[in-house]
Amino acid sequence: EATYLWGYSREELIGQPHSIIRSKAHPPKFFERMWDRIKSGFVWQGEVENTAKDGTPFWVYLTITPVLDAEGKPYKYIGVAFDITRQKVQAQRLKEALRQLETQTENLPHRLDALPWFLTDRNGIIQAASPALLRMLGYSPELFIGQPTRILRSPQTPDYLFMNLWATIGRGKPWQGFLTNRNARGVDSLYFLAIFPQEAHFLAVLLPAEEACEILKAEWLKNHAPIETLKDYEALLQAKDHEIYELRHIIQTLQSSLS
Repeated sequence: EATYLWGYSREELIGQPHSIIRSKAHPPKFFERMWDRIKSGFVWQGEVENTAKDGTPFWVYLTITPVLDAEGKPYKYIGVAFDITRQKVQAQRLKEALRQLETQTENLPHRLDALPWFLTDRNGIIQAASPALLRMLGYSPELFIGQPTRILRSPQTPDYLFMNLWATIGRGKPWQGFLTNRNARGVDSLYFLAIFPQEAHFLAVLLPAEEACEILKAEWLKNHAPIETLKDYEALLQAKDHEIYELRHIIQTLQSSLS
């Protein structure tokens, strides 16, 4: 599979340094930190962009495990790479659609009635919400409008995620990611949240995770799930031929709401 992905024959690869497939996407410090870690005997994991023989870029999720000698020093390294090129491309398409949405937020809430959105002030107090969001979460306008956003918070979502979220939107930058929220019935579910800062408000679009596509969920798992869960999910990705229907549906929904 490696020779198919990289475009080299086995004979061309054996004996060559790994830099034969290195792209220029990562700064030298990226690889210095990687080598510092594995030379110290620790496992390294991360996303890496490489370049095939014909110059085509591709992405892998790479795990490098040092093999230690009797003195505890590495004498060889075993690398396992999962091809995530398709996931990266599809995730980028969704991000581009969200950026387009971000640049057209003037009077946007009135044009998104079909989408589950809500609007808060700078302190996180809910000012308005779409009928679609209220239906999805099971709230009436009277019980939802005027409440702090923590009404949606689930204890399953770690504090550091919210710290990162507020730090990002506090700087006027959009935030997007997966988190667990609690609906009016007390049921916790995974959602995809995109927040767009406006002059005096924050506009948030909340989509059920299953609609936000398995690919982006995998991205979230890589950053927030235990390594055991990640390994199980990587195996699932390898075993499943992912369709991009869900992703295209989200992008088309977001874009059509602006037309």
